[in-house]
Amino acid sequence: ARIKELEREIRELRQANEILKKASAYFALAELVLWNSWLLRQKGAAARHRNLRGSGGGGVVRSLVL
Repeated sequence: ARIKELEREIRELRQANEILKKASAYFALAELVLWNSWLLRQKGAAARHRNLRGSGGGGVVRSLVL
């Protein structure tokens, strides 16, 4: 009886371990997606900032004046 109980416990622990592995992979992927999204937004903001400055430092103002 004790052996059957231990075998059942081992089976349950293995199932729980598989669930935890899958959950860990899911959340790691979700975090990676969020991180990449954040990086892309930061790169976009940096590019917009560079475009506003332009090569002469007054691209927006220059286009409005001309």
